[in-house]
Parts: sequence; C-alpha cells; structure tokens
Amino acid sequence: MWHGHKRSTGPAYRTVFDIGATSVGVSVSKCTSTGDALLWHARLDYPYRAYRDYERYERTMYATLLELGMSLTSEGLAVARDIDRSFNASAMEVAFVLAPPWFYGGVATTVRGEEQPFTVTRQTLDRLHTEGVSHLLSRQDFVSWEDVMGSHELMEHLNQALLLEGYPVQTWEGRTVHEFALTGYYAIASSNVLEQVRTILERVLPHHHPLAYTSTRLLADLYHSALWGGATAQAIFIEVSGQVTTVVTMRKGIMRHVRTVPVGTDIVLRTVAPKAISAKEAESKLELLMGTVGGAGTQGDGHRVSAEARGALEEWYNAVQEEILAQSDGVTPPELVLLMADSRWHSALIPLLSQPYLAPGVREERSFTVQPCSTFVSASHEGDDIPPEAIRDVRLQVFTHAIGVGLRD
Repeated sequence: MWHGHKRSTGPAYRTVFDIGATSVGVSVSKCTSTGDALLWHARLDYPYRAYRDYERYERTMYATLLELGMSLTSEGLAVARDIDRSFNASAMEVAFVLAPPWFYGGVATTVRGEEQPFTVTRQTLDRLHTEGVSHLLSRQDFVSWEDVMGSHELMEHLNQALLLEGYPVQTWEGRTVHEFALTGYYAIASSNVLEQVRTILERVLPHHHPLAYTSTRLLADLYHSALWGGATAQAIFIEVSGQVTTVVTMRKGIMRHVRTVPVGTDIVLRTVAPKAISAKEAESKLELLMGTVGGAGTQGDGHRVSAEARGALEEWYNAVQEEILAQSDGVTPPELVLLMADSRWHSALIPLLSQPYLAPGVREERSFTVQPCSTFVSASHEGDDIPPEAIRDVRLQVFTHAIGVGLRD
C-alpha cells in the first residue's frame, strides 16, 4: 500500500533536480504516454576535496544547486522551447530528489496487540507511525547521522503494509481486531537542507512549488510498478554514488531493510589518483588504467583492471556484500539486484556483484542477477532499437521516469 503524490492528470512538462552525494543534476522533459522525453539536462560535480569538512560540503551543494538553477533559466528553458515549440514553463511540474546522505531512510514494523478486541482508527495508525519514527531515531547509525546533520524532520513516510490479525489489507479503518501491524518506510531529512533547497528553487523558479522525493522511495516505486510479482517478488536495490552506497532489500514487494554504508566509487578514484584535485581528473586516470584488452586482471567483458583499482573495487564490494548478508536475516538473499549507478561504472560494478558468493542458510554458492535501473527508461522509447543517446544521464532519467509512473495510493 503506497501513499504519495497521486495525480489524476499529469503535467505537460517536468523539471527534476537530482541532489546527490557528489553531484547535482537538473533536467527538463516532456511528459508523454510512454514516458518522459528528455529535452535538456545538465550536471555538475562538487569540488573533489570538499567532502571532509561538512559545512563546506553543504555550502558547496547549495552553490552547485543555485548554479544549475541559473543554467536552467538562462539556457535550459530556451533549449526546451527550441526543441518543442509548444513548451510552456507554466505547465511544468518541478520536483527535487534528495539522495543519501541528505536524508536518513529506514523501515520499521510496529504492532498494537491486545487481549481484548479494539477498533482500528486513524489515531491507532498515527500512534504506530510515531512508534516507527521513534524506533528509527534510536538507531546508532541515525545518531551518527544526526551528529553531523543537526536538526531534522520527517520528510516522507509510506504505509507499505497494513496487517489485521497478520493478514495484509487495504480497508482497515473501523475494523475490530486483536492485532494491527504497520510496516512503514520513513525518510528523515535535515531541516536546514530542506529549507535551503526550497529557498534556492523558489528563487530560481518563483512561480512553482517543488515536490520533494527521496531516491530510495522512487527506486522502490519504480521496482513496484515495473517488476513486482512472480519471480521478481524479491530484489535488492543498490544505489551507488561517490561517497556512499545505499542497500535496500525488497521482500514480497515492500522494503524490509534500508541502510547506507559509507563507501562509494570515490574510494576507487582516490586510490588510483590520490593527488587529483577534481573528480574528472581522477576519472581520467582511472580510464587510463582500465583498458579493453584481455589478460591478467581482466574483469567482466574484457575490461582490464589495474591492481590498485581492483583492490579498491574489492573493498567496495566487500562492504556492500556484508550489508546484503546482514539484511538477509540468515536466509538466502534475493537473486535479483537492481543497480543504480552512473553507466560509466557498470563495466566495473556489475561483474563484481555477479560473482559467486557463499549464501547463508543453504551454505551454497550463489550469484546475483544484476540489472541496471536504466533499463526501465527504455520503456519511454518506441521500437526495439534504443538510440545510443537515449540514456544521457542515468540518475535524472530514472528518477524522472519514476516520478512519471506516479506513486501508488
């Protein structure tokens, strides 16, 4: 059961700001019956050395967001109008997507059970929500997040499953039961970050009120609408950015675990290019170290990986694999992994995640089937031949597509 921004009629155009851990992106797209057609987009990385000082890191994100907002108004809207003569900014929906670490996401299951039967009311559900949020606030990793981010507020919550006497239901209010249970997803964001982001966007686009989403919620909804059911009833989401990686376990169509680990692709860049002053410089060094010839050190489909890069990639993999197994609760993890990462990293990360591992429970070697989230964007293009330029910015196009799907009631 999903509650969110449900619309009976969709907008004609959509602008989405993606506020990630190491970059900010913005896109303008036309909403069509088959998906969103990208008209214009731009993305800027944060300065590479800004991450260790949080205050500088936060200010850099705001400056980057403002710069992209100015690019949108000075260039993006004009480009969109040149491509589509019917483009009208007033018919445009504006949204922003926060990614970790700008929010803390988690799942909690809360239960009210009584020996005597009771009637379920809206107040009963509200109390379970309060307990669920309190459960998240008591977690040690949240306390660590709060120490850095400061004051916070509940940004999103989803009623993922409501159970009466252990059975999932959609109609619950007014029912008399002995037990009422809620499994909810909660996203807690920095109050200062939310306020500053809204202030910047309202300055750039004063006639629009932006909708707010979290990347975890959109990826889960995308999965639910595109794959949920049958063999894909269980899955693992892995969202990778420069600093962090978020791992989400989906079982029976709902998020059961959500956790962000403090390791991302920057560990590889910093290892192979410790003196680089920018992410682009480090990526250039990595490209030189990763060729397309076979032989020793080959990974995946013929990509040669240097010893330094291979060691850093293994460090990332070990941290992610450890989290996957921790979320499995002692049983075999889902076989399907949906990877949300820049396409530049697919050739390195997909072979890593696909390699055999010793599964808990059965104590046998298993392997994951890894599918990039960008696969879903192809649905917006007609025909079997997907043009090479179809996926121009994975994060922006996946999130725009997910918003267009519409969040379920």
